[in-house]
Amino acid sequence: MAGIALPIGDVLLSAALLVPLAGSFGALGALAASRWPRLAIAALSVVALWSYLVPQVGPLVDVPDWLIRTSLFDLYGTPLLTGVRWGGELALIGITVGGFALAALAMRRRDVGT
Repeated sequence: MAGIALPIGDVLLSAALLVPLAGSFGALGALAASRWPRLAIAALSVVALWSYLVPQVGPLVDVPDWLIRTSLFDLYGTPLLTGVRWGGELALIGITVGGFALAALAMRRRDVGT
């Protein structure tokens, strides 16, 4: 296979680390839906578009590094290429847990949870 070695452990770890990334999008979507139901899809679309475009276009137009770090995809990083960035993964886990917790509280206030 053209001399490319992909250790199965690294591939499985990279795949497992996608769970907090997907969970972050789910948690932000749940939070948006619980607070602003009519704007939830638009809000989550903006987050997804921002998360994709900022790391791609940001370096081309000299965007500050802190702004690029606001992307969920940047928090995930490139674990197969550069190794796991555990700080970013912990941030994604925090977004996931915090987002779902805040969404649950917001749903209780809307009388959906009682």
